[in-house]
Amino acid sequence: MFKVSLKTYNVKWAAKFKEEAQKIMKSLEKNIVSILHIGSTSIDDMTANEVIDIAICVNSLEYLKQYKQKLANLLYLDIGYFNQENWFIFGKYNDKFHLHLGPYDNEDIVNLLLFKLYLSKHADYKEFYIDLKKKLLKNSEESFYEFNKRHFVVKVILLAKLEYLNGGITESDFEIIYKNGIINDKEKMIKGIKRVCQADEEKLKDEIPRYKELHSKMIDETEEAMRKSPFCCKFTITSGDGNPVEMNEKEERMLKTMMSNTMVRQYLMAQDADHKGLK
Repeated sequence: MFKVSLKTYNVKWAAKFKEEAQKIMKSLEKNIVSILHIGSTSIDDMTANEVIDIAICVNSLEYLKQYKQKLANLLYLDIGYFNQENWFIFGKYNDKFHLHLGPYDNEDIVNLLLFKLYLSKHADYKEFYIDLKKKLLKNSEESFYEFNKRHFVVKVILLAKLEYLNGGITESDFEIIYKNGIINDKEKMIKGIKRVCQADEEKLKDEIPRYKELHSKMIDETEEAMRKSPFCCKFTITSGDGNPVEMNEKEERMLKTMMSNTMVRQYLMAQDADHKGLK
């Protein structure tokens, strides 16, 4: 994983994305619908960890094997930790790039685009997210950072879908998503985004009329969730006698990451068991 170090917005992030996107486009060539700048570094005036997130939206996964080989030639590692059938993650650690590859109408990919769109449109949520990231980095282990943001990210994606279904997001707003990107087929991108939002319309029918109310409450709900989270904390690695263990920064970071991953996995398994009535 990348070390988390929050920086104020830098216009060079867009230039870095553009340069890398051109390399990727030239290498992959086939079947590409778009290559888009996503994540915090793609949002104007956003404080971010200096990792450039890139969405590669393809027509299909017909050429996945070739994509993987060509990305390896560009020094990308196949991370694959999301274990999703149509969502593939690659990382270039020396240069700090994350790639998210999947079909243009895949929900996981479109959700990343909706998150960028909503924070770009709503300054109050953008400012809250900046503050939230700073608090999480200060008050909890770096290895819990991504997990602790999850509640907010999921809720923002929900709000984006509700705003779209209320008519508050239109095709013209999609230009925010496309900014600085390579767009080979805009009509397919429009179709994919709409398809994902409309797929949840029946499930969200009770929430759609309450969009403005939910928007006004979500920040408070996120703050409450953070107060209750068992992972908004720091811990010390000790020996059997209770004394702190001396180790270098790299060793400590690696051990804390392993411990954190185990704790999160056990927590999610317990939640899943509760949900299924197994406890």
